[in-house]
Amino acid sequence: MKTEKPFRLKRRPPRGYMTLQQAAEYMGVSARSVRRYIKERGFPAMKPAGRYLVKIEDMEKWIRENG
Repeated sequence: MKTEKPFRLKRRPPRGYMTLQQAAEYMGVSARSVRRYIKERGFPAMKPAGRYLVKIEDMEKWIRENG
């Protein structure tokens, strides 16, 4: 018999941060595009505990500088 993993609620990011998906929605692009920006264009993101977090002020600065 296979045991199922318990359902876990996703925690909210800390104040002043967004998830990768939230950043994508804010920028009007897909999450895949944001991942590509991270790899190829130096988009400011960190990946603690296996999921990306984006500091809002760093993201806004990057958008101003990179259009």
